[in-house]
Amino acid sequence: FRANAASRVLVLCLDAAALRACRFANQEPQLCADAHDWPASSASKLTALALCLRRGVDTMWLDSDALVLRDPFSVLETLQLKGGAPVVGTPDSESRLFFSIEGDSWNCPNAGVFFMRACREGQHYLAHWISLLLDRPVHHDQYTLYLLLGLVPWMDYEAFAEREGLLRGERARTLGPLRTPRWESLDPTERFVMPHEVTYGGIAPGKSRQVAIFHFLEGWPDCCRPQPLYDDLRASGLDPITVILKGLDGDPAQQAVAWHLVRRSERDWQAKRRDCRSSYDHGR
Repeated sequence: FRANAASRVLVLCLDAAALRACRFANQEPQLCADAHDWPASSASKLTALALCLRRGVDTMWLDSDALVLRDPFSVLETLQLKGGAPVVGTPDSESRLFFSIEGDSWNCPNAGVFFMRACREGQHYLAHWISLLLDRPVHHDQYTLYLLLGLVPWMDYEAFAEREGLLRGERARTLGPLRTPRWESLDPTERFVMPHEVTYGGIAPGKSRQVAIFHFLEGWPDCCRPQPLYDDLRASGLDPITVILKGLDGDPAQQAVAWHLVRRSERDWQAKRRDCRSSYDHGR
């Protein structure tokens, strides 16, 4: 986190080393959640979210490789369609879920950064998401979300819902029939962005200083980045995230270097966007 960019951030620590590091570095160590007895899986991530929502707390999930450059709630803007063209606007008051998305798409969520309002609809949806994930222990929570939203290309959603008991059957009797809350896509090219190291990532030209969340996607294998923009740092044993964050809170020269690194991900964008229901790309 850049200094003063966010407050009241709960850090989920899934091992003792993470807990020690969090308590050492955090000015509010009580916000370091001791979860070292929890399974080190994405099911724990969704369970933590469910606990927050149940306590009435609107919650934004951030993977550990997401840089917070400014307060995201001050720029919670979504992608909308007006006159056949993509524009950025104010979220609908009825929306309950807000997903970061692949920047060249309308509707391809990235489950590393998303926001959920505290409501019964969100809790109910999370219950189905967790349930499906537990049935698929080798799957990632993001792919399970794609199944739940019907975003796997050419899938037969009606047959999937019937097989999984989403609307009737044992799962629906236990959790209630699935109802997907109204959801929107967060602005993917100026506010909630990913690096141009992957084909769907990048920042609109000249908009680097408008970015709130820069999800760095450090989980990608080094061999598989189509455009390794930051490999010079990695080859020198440096972590790009650490270099940028320390630079932004440093002296003017260090800040200039940090913003130069952020600007490496600026790119031009085409107006046409992919629909995940008919396109499987995912940055490769």
